Amino acid sequence: MERKAPILGADSEQPIIGLMKLTEEAIKDFKRIYLEEFGEALSEEEAQERAHRFLTLFRLIYRELPLGHRCSSCLRDKPKI
Repeated sequence: MERKAPILGADSEQPIIGLMKLTEEAIKDFKRIYLEEFGEALSEEEAQERAHRFLTLFRLIYRELPLGHRCSSCLRDKPKI
C-alpha cells in the first residue's frame, strides 16, 4: 500500500507564517528523504514549499512547555523505562 503525504494547508490561501530561507543542501536532503518515504520526486519549488509547511507544523507541535505547567512536573517525576 503506497503512502501519500498530506499537504498541510493545501486548500488554504493563507501564507505560511515565519518563512526562512532554507539552504540548497537542506532542500536537497528534504527531496531525498521525501522520495525515500513517499516514492515521489519533488521539484525545487515543491520541496521548498513542503519543507516550510513541515517546519511550520513542527514548530506548532514542538513548543516548550511553560515553567510550572502541570505536565512538566508529571514528566519530571515519571520514572525512566
